[in-house]
Amino acid sequence: MGGKKIAYVSDNEFLFGHLGPPQAIGPDSAALVHHRPLVDFLAGCDLLVGEAQYLNEEYGGKVGWGHSSVGNACALAKLAAVKRWIVIHHDPLHDDEFLDKKLNLTKSVLRSLDWPIEVRHGYDGMVEFI
Repeated sequence: MGGKKIAYVSDNEFLFGHLGPPQAIGPDSAALVHHRPLVDFLAGCDLLVGEAQYLNEEYGGKVGWGHSSVGNACALAKLAAVKRWIVIHHDPLHDDEFLDKKLNLTKSVLRSLDWPIEVRHGYDGMVEFI
């Protein structure tokens, strides 16, 4: 696609079990040992289509389910220097109002990480962001 790097990465549970703040994860963090290949694979990605299914407070009860928290997925976006992100794989119990709040939280976390990239939630039939 015009020399652009696009990645589709779902069901990866980045930073498996990490419940701390995303600001605690840096490029040399021990928590990255098993996740370094994913960070390297996504390095400089122009568009990431990737999941962030749970709010951080939900994630504690869902560790091992295969889905990332918003905070952990935001850490991945920054560590990999992702340029744009479409968040996919929404929990079916989250309604549109909840997803709007989650998107605002995602943007806030990215700003707190000093990585305010363009981010949107994916939906069926989405084409304008690509």
